[in-house]
Amino acid sequence: MPKQVNLEQSSHNGQKKAAEQSKANPYLRSQVMTASPEELVNMLFAGAIKFINLAIAAIEEKDMEKAHVANVRAQNIVLELMGGLNQEYEISEDFFKMYEFIHYHLITANSEKSTDKLKEAAELTRELRDTWKQAIEEAKSS
Repeated sequence: MPKQVNLEQSSHNGQKKAAEQSKANPYLRSQVMTASPEELVNMLFAGAIKFINLAIAAIEEKDMEKAHVANVRAQNIVLELMGGLNQEYEISEDFFKMYEFIHYHLITANSEKSTDKLKEAAELTRELRDTWKQAIEEAKSS
């Protein structure tokens, strides 16, 4: 059985940051503040994928400023995911390496304005999200 990654400690920081960023959207703020650590991680994955896709679309539309802003937001979310790992668990090291790889792809994509690198980052993020969801489901059923 995979070890569960405890994100409770840093999830409060993530909740606070997300709530501050969502002041214009009270519904989102409420969702973030009442989310469990597991739900918050799912929200972070969804946000990263959303901003990566926005960056891809912006590059395709030749709007480099919008692409940059979306890419940086995705980078910040990945950094939040990295910071939220509880290093007491072996699996955390694997997640950290994957987040680091995704972050590198995002940085490279931003400097090169590469949709290919962004698409790779999006695919890896989706795979990690799916792995996370599966681990949570397995933990709940055991």
